[in-house]
Amino acid sequence: MKLLLCKTLWGHTGSVDEAAELAVEESFSGIEAPLPADAGAMEHFSQVMDTHQLFWVQEICTAGSYVPRLSTAQCGRGRAGQQDGAHDLGRVGA
Repeated sequence: MKLLLCKTLWGHTGSVDEAAELAVEESFSGIEAPLPADAGAMEHFSQVMDTHQLFWVQEICTAGSYVPRLSTAQCGRGRAGQQDGAHDLGRVGA
């Protein structure tokens, strides 16, 4: 087994080319990103990944985008005031 560290495009506002350069500079093995929008963008993305010898981890969004927009009426509260689905995981490594 080999651990690969990947740069995510979540929140990245620059180009794919800039993301690849940042990933290489910081010694990442690849980029995590959604499927490019069209065939031309996919071809460019593939070329960038090949040029920089980076792996691609495809992000899959099931809600149409990164973070679904919810109104406050849709955000329920569970026990102890936590949002539904929220869990107190405690401190990592504690």
